[in-house]
Amino acid sequence: MDKSEKIEKTLNSLDGAARAKANPFLFEKIKAGLRDSGRKKSSNARVIFATALAVIAAVIINITVWTSYTNAVKQQTGGKQNITSFAEKYFNSNTTYNY
Repeated sequence: MDKSEKIEKTLNSLDGAARAKANPFLFEKIKAGLRDSGRKKSSNARVIFATALAVIAAVIINITVWTSYTNAVKQQTGGKQNITSFAEKYFNSNTTYNY
């Protein structure tokens, strides 16, 4: 096929094409979509607020657990020292008993 024939064939393929027609209710659909977008934003704000609230609650719970755990560990290590000193004081291994 010749180059000019291809060009003619391509140009002739557009002869039967008609201008595109828009949907007569397109403008109404666009307006309805704009009205509904305000509602979607408010629901998105609720989701964001709920997520932020859940994250804050999780952080507060984690901080509470961490502080109570560190206090418990401090009490346990202090308790072990107290037990050790009590054992050294009352159960001295150098004490001998004559029965």
